Amino acid sequence: MSEFLASNEWQWRLLRTIVQGVLGVVIANLDLIMGWCMLDPSMRGLVVALVMAVLSPIMAALGGDGDPQAGDDLYRALVTGRLDINEGMVVENAVAQTLAANGHGLYFPEYSYRPAEAKRESSYEIDFLIVRGKRLCPIEVKSSGYKSHKSFDYFTEKYDVKVNERFIVYTKNLAREGNLTYLPLYMAMCL
Repeated sequence: MSEFLASNEWQWRLLRTIVQGVLGVVIANLDLIMGWCMLDPSMRGLVVALVMAVLSPIMAALGGDGDPQAGDDLYRALVTGRLDINEGMVVENAVAQTLAANGHGLYFPEYSYRPAEAKRESSYEIDFLIVRGKRLCPIEVKSSGYKSHKSFDYFTEKYDVKVNERFIVYTKNLAREGNLTYLPLYMAMCL
């Protein structure tokens, strides 16, 4: 069991991902399994992504380094609400699942750019990229601090002619500034 939880070999990582996915699907469809039908079908992908994102650090902590105290520490952190979860990863996974469920391919572009004020070129990334009408629509996902999005702005500078609309998916209200739309997380299904 500890090899399943802690090994970094690709076979074990794949098996952990499959187990997380199966558990996510079961939990997302629990209402159907039990005979109720309460969850909006478009939200099931979000539930799967959230379950997988929450299970990852739990499984890693359970695998630990063979320390029998690790399980007790994990339980204590979970009960007291101090389990460290990368919220950005959870939100990005939820948006990725939503985009995939809407038929979008998942592209995570990395590009090189030298801003005017920089001495050398650097590498930047965009969280997601979709295409609308043969034009690019970059998507940046923010779980907090939505005002700072340097790589997003540099992408627009570099590929301005090819960019249509820009989207920041975040945890606040719907807003619009020029061709930049701030979408609440729950509206990611509208992309």
